[in-house]
Amino acid sequence: MRANSLLTAGALVALLVGAPASVALAAGGAWSPPVSVSPAGPSAAQPDIVTSGDVITAVWQAFDGTVSRIYSASSANDGATWSAAVPLTSGAISSFFPRVATDGARVTAVWYSDDGSSSVIESAHSLDDGATWSTPVVISATGGFAYQPSVVTNGSTITATWEAQSGAVDEIAVASSSDGGLTWSVPLVVSASSLGSSDPVLVTDGTTITVAWRAQFFSSSAIQTAWSSDGGATFSTPLTVSVPGLNAFLPQIATDGSVTTIAWHGTDGSRLRAQVASSSDGGLTFTAPTYLSAVGMTAYRSQVVTDGTTITVVWEQSDPLDVLGLTQVLSAVSSDDGVTWSAPVAVSGLPGKVQNPMLASGGGVTTAVWNDQTSGARGVGAAMSTDAGVTWAAVQAVTSTMSSVFGSRVVTDGTTITAIWRGALGADDLIYVSSYANAAPELAATGSTVSTTAMGSAALAVILLAIVLLGVPPLVRRRVPAA
Repeated sequence: MRANSLLTAGALVALLVGAPASVALAAGGAWSPPVSVSPAGPSAAQPDIVTSGDVITAVWQAFDGTVSRIYSASSANDGATWSAAVPLTSGAISSFFPRVATDGARVTAVWYSDDGSSSVIESAHSLDDGATWSTPVVISATGGFAYQPSVVTNGSTITATWEAQSGAVDEIAVASSSDGGLTWSVPLVVSASSLGSSDPVLVTDGTTITVAWRAQFFSSSAIQTAWSSDGGATFSTPLTVSVPGLNAFLPQIATDGSVTTIAWHGTDGSRLRAQVASSSDGGLTFTAPTYLSAVGMTAYRSQVVTDGTTITVVWEQSDPLDVLGLTQVLSAVSSDDGVTWSAPVAVSGLPGKVQNPMLASGGGVTTAVWNDQTSGARGVGAAMSTDAGVTWAAVQAVTSTMSSVFGSRVVTDGTTITAIWRGALGADDLIYVSSYANAAPELAATGSTVSTTAMGSAALAVILLAIVLLGVPPLVRRRVPAA
């Protein structure tokens, strides 16, 4: 009854602020029933996933009560069936935070291993779609701490980045391999802040490798970037792309080969807002930062993809005046290389309990997934767009019956869309996957794409009236999802 009251209050809000266009998926496509790719027993976390053709490869960490190890599983038929889990690490040293990339012929995984006194970045590769893996090699400097790796490949060069602690300061390091991961270059520090840097991400367009990270200064933090056009041998001087003097967090990056776009959330001096900047000259210069989310709203966890024509950004947004603590996933798009951006539109429907949006684009379909507790149970929600985020189809439940869901992610090969997440149906945290076999849904748009970007004082009054009439639903606390 309380859940119904909550939804009714949200519907009353929508009458005031406007609802997104009515769009719906065509019949024929559906998410497959979730299946666990990790074995029962060990507690699994931090999933990542890549796809190429019909082959999908997932990686994750699993803790057996003594040691945390890295595992993988693969599907050779678009997620219809999955292999048994395969360990990438062994021994008594724990490993964490795996990330994976593929060029179609080779799958490369990176992670960090920690013996309690130091940690290193390790890598392994598979030439048989994840059935077997090479012996791990250390690619970072030894004797310090290295963590939070990320990896990309353009087919001839594999590049990894990570956060490395040098003394009391964290730096952003990069290394590359030109022989398929057998050997790696000496790590190169690309950051320059004397107070430390964190949260590195990277992308390659086949020619240029671009790294972005958060740099800490005396009174603020900023999003910085550097690029390499020689396979990672050298990198440019760091360039600040966020608003100087204002705090910025958690960069994400995408490229279509001619335009590179960095999205993040950062303050406007009052609230955290979704922001973005783009480069059309290989990273030499970027557009001035653009605020995508509405004034007065609070935005988190921006994500960005591009389909070669349109750049799409999504983020999680809440209204600080909303006593219910509701959130939405919103999106904005640019069709002129990031020079101008559309007004935000709702991706996840009416305000609810949604967090941690992720994006994938391919085959003419852009897909967003997120952690969703709007109905009361925990699950993964999804929405698709065939116009790169200008309009979105109705929300679908990838799963909605779990006792916990964290760290959802999504990939597509242009024909099949696959979501992965850490979830629990009982005592065990396992890694679950689900695939959508019809990656070309038709959208029945009805014209306007009015956004529910703000609830404001008028909407707040309606919520308070709804509370009086319908009863007080449980207050919703924001929580940062574990992976």
